[in-house]
Amino acid sequence: MNFNNNRKPDPVSTLISRIILSVIVVPIIYYLNDIPILVGIIVSAVMIVYFIYAFLREKKSDKKSEKIKADFTDGTYFDSTEWREKYLNYVQNYQFEKISPKGMKADLQKRYRKMVSVIIVIFGIFMTFGTSCVWLTDEPHKILMTILGILVGLFICYIGGIKNFSPEPIKKLCYGNYDFNAIENSYNNGKMMSHKKNGINIGHDYTLIYNEKNIYLIDNIDIQNVSRHIVRVKNYVNDIFDSDEYQHKLCIRADNCEYFVELNEYQVEIAIDELSRV
Repeated sequence: MNFNNNRKPDPVSTLISRIILSVIVVPIIYYLNDIPILVGIIVSAVMIVYFIYAFLREKKSDKKSEKIKADFTDGTYFDSTEWREKYLNYVQNYQFEKISPKGMKADLQKRYRKMVSVIIVIFGIFMTFGTSCVWLTDEPHKILMTILGILVGLFICYIGGIKNFSPEPIKKLCYGNYDFNAIENSYNNGKMMSHKKNGINIGHDYTLIYNEKNIYLIDNIDIQNVSRHIVRVKNYVNDIFDSDEYQHKLCIRADNCEYFVELNEYQVEIAIDELSRV
């Protein structure tokens, strides 16, 4: 099991630089704008207090993360009775996702279409029909604007919908130098899981991983080992610490390459069990 942190610049040096800027820059700005310098000093003090508070929150979160990291790394967290009960309950109620009856290509295309694309297409359709209604008027000078509006509406439809009907990763998979029939048969009978914008299909012969940008195909014969990879992601708002979260990823090592797919913590365990069987 691996555990990584995403790191921002050193919090201490960042805090010091912010305090210096607050002490020097804020009063000067207020002074140059003919605002009483006392107001600038008060604002500067408030900013410093806030920066210190955010710094202490981040340090507290980092300290808590060290304890969680130790539990993750030595297996304490995943071997605990509480987690195992939650996992078994999850497995009992969990069902693998159904594959589209139309096959692998149609199923992947459906997964690549996002709700935002539907909204964009609807907007494009409304724009196309809305501007085309100008043709019903008797004002010739609006014809050029009408044509331009229709073209823009059609382009929006293309970007939001048509382009996403066959994303480039699917084209590479379907028209690449692969035994497509064998891959599709493995996929259609495989066990499918998805999380956020990622997914994995564990078939008898092949394991397929997809994300927003790529599709990775792994021959199960080449799989050397599988493991859990955890990343702590620290979220910042305007470079100020806001919160953190833990991403649970499945790591597949095959043919001396490593492939990662983000799932939830229970799906990772399910995938490890399934891949151990195949």
